[in-house]
Amino acid sequence: SNTIGINFLLYDEDGHPFVLDKQIKVYTAENSNYKLIFNRMSNLSEANTVCLGKIKSLMYDLIFKISEVYRKDFYNKFSIIESGINYLESDEEQLLKIDEIASLCNVSEVYFRKLFKEYSGVSPAKYRTERKIVRAKNYLQQHSMSVAEISDRLGFADVSYFIKIFKECVGVTPNQYRKIGT
Repeated sequence: SNTIGINFLLYDEDGHPFVLDKQIKVYTAENSNYKLIFNRMSNLSEANTVCLGKIKSLMYDLIFKISEVYRKDFYNKFSIIESGINYLESDEEQLLKIDEIASLCNVSEVYFRKLFKEYSGVSPAKYRTERKIVRAKNYLQQHSMSVAEISDRLGFADVSYFIKIFKECVGVTPNQYRKIGT
């Protein structure tokens, strides 16, 4: 992963006011926007009256521009599995297996799993389970359905397996969760 650190306090690690170096160089394919922002920050930091608010504003502009680049890259990379992502994010009953979802996206199951893990940070199966647990929590708080009915509605084949998974994820059984929530 890439990490970008920006000092919003405008002080260095020794507590001295933050001043940008006069020799700013940004090397990217589209560096004109970034260089312009850094040069504006540099000019403001060297002014007789330091305008911290304006410098912070420019830093936010910089973060926004950087996030736009990552967002475009992110969308392009994951657009191939967009229909699978939408399917797994939906609240509908999910009958398709992961290999069938990959087929919807016209990619192999291995490639779908790899891209989905990059997208969400977890495997498609774990993501699906986490979504089911969120829905189960909502049902337990908002409905008078039994645990068996909730388990069935969420597509768990066995109530005891649902209870086991729920307890692993939440730390308490569904009935205990319902009592805590009321």
